[in-house]
Amino acid sequence: MKKIYIFTLLLFLFACGKGRDIVKQQSAKTSISGDPYTVAMEYATAFEVSGFTSEKDYNEALSGLDDVLSKDKTNADAWFNMGRILFYKKEISKAKDALNKAITNRGNFAEAYSLLTKIYLFEGNISGAQALAEQANEIVPDNNILMNNLAILYIKSGKLDSAKKIAEKIVRKNTKFTPAYTTLGNIYYLSGKYEMARFIYLKAIDEEDNSGEIYTNLGIIADKLDDRNSALGLLTKAVEKSPGNAYVHNNLGEYYLLAGDYDSSIKEFNDALKINPRMIEALVNLAIAYTHVKLFNEAEDNYKKALTYDPSFPEAYFNYGVFLSDHREQNEEALEYFNKFIVLKGKEISDKHRVYRYIEQVNQKKKEKARDKEAEQ
Repeated sequence: MKKIYIFTLLLFLFACGKGRDIVKQQSAKTSISGDPYTVAMEYATAFEVSGFTSEKDYNEALSGLDDVLSKDKTNADAWFNMGRILFYKKEISKAKDALNKAITNRGNFAEAYSLLTKIYLFEGNISGAQALAEQANEIVPDNNILMNNLAILYIKSGKLDSAKKIAEKIVRKNTKFTPAYTTLGNIYYLSGKYEMARFIYLKAIDEEDNSGEIYTNLGIIADKLDDRNSALGLLTKAVEKSPGNAYVHNNLGEYYLLAGDYDSSIKEFNDALKINPRMIEALVNLAIAYTHVKLFNEAEDNYKKALTYDPSFPEAYFNYGVFLSDHREQNEEALEYFNKFIVLKGKEISDKHRVYRYIEQVNQKKKEKARDKEAEQ
């Protein structure tokens, strides 16, 4: 399941009323004073620094922004930042309402369009996200961030040619906007043109993008090209460069998992889940790793979490089905999960996929169990 890191939609994290300067990060313990908007933004920053866990900072930030908006309901920046922290708190409906009000009060608010598009994507509404991104590009033309967002959405909906045209346009216009290089590299990767993808990622590094996301993508390409030693070095470097990115930990974990280094893989998957506890790929991978070291209860807990968090993730059904058949002797349940996997994957899999071999094995186990039962009688 190792996959390239497709940049999430870009946005400016803060939009402040006075010059829209970025508020400096501080701990929640710092004494906060100043005008109501600045105070609210400092609490919002403290909430983010806490990993979105500080209820005090969250409530203070919302209260402060409410106070600002009670005096001026046209303050687009306040509406935007309210939407931002509501989104981090997973108050999705309220976040969308706040961001729409930000756009209503500032029609060309690129940051608000970007975050609202990201929320649609978070909800799994790719068509809605794409429609909004297209609208944003019409209203705010030639904005590199909004253009790159649209290219990413075209990738997600399989429109690689359209995505490629946009990414190439950005690169021609601004050679320093490295997210567009990543987008273009991803397009080549998904088209099976691995050497070209590697070339584009290296161009991003030439333009001084030394992020872990670039190195994890290069590591995956090295792995695809059977250069295992280089792959390990690149994937490890990715973690060193971006230790706060769940995907780089997951990709390194998958390398270790396939290499049979289960202890190292478990560490990386757990590191990914510390950053993003709802990361489905890491949950399933951790369950697989736990199974290899015979921690079956822990494995099953992670499969159940994955299916709870995302009931539409096919690999969770397939791997859990294998687990139930091999380690729980729950063959009927295993067949249900295999069939669900087939439905979710649809035409993406052929009749030679190994799920059909597992189904045959499970059916054979059922027959043998029935024969044994008859013999006992």
